[in-house]
Amino acid sequence: MTRKFRGLAYPACGLALSLMLSAPVFSQVPAKPLAENNKAIVSEGTLAVGATVKIADQQGPFLTRYYLSGGTLEYTYADGKKETVTRTAGTAVIVLSTDRHPASVRNIGTTALRFITVTAK
Repeated sequence: MTRKFRGLAYPACGLALSLMLSAPVFSQVPAKPLAENNKAIVSEGTLAVGATVKIADQQGPFLTRYYLSGGTLEYTYADGKKETVTRTAGTAVIVLSTDRHPASVRNIGTTALRFITVTAK
């Protein structure tokens, strides 16, 4: 009886450990491209509760982000300064390439944040 249990326990523990270690990977779903042409890219994204993403340099002159669901975000800038921002469903934000950008964004709310982004090329 003990050998059978041991034979099942090791693989089960290995599976549990691998799932625990991969949890941060599953917390941020990559943006899903919806449409693209030579002038713009439209994508849908989700930021899970507690997930943090690093912000890449903006490629075009501006982007527009429309929030499908609301939530609370914590912006962290390169100088270490933090700012809390609340986004509500049904609102849009235009971000110019000349605006100050956070180095990372963290979802500190209680629900996943869903949004559509339109990036000008």
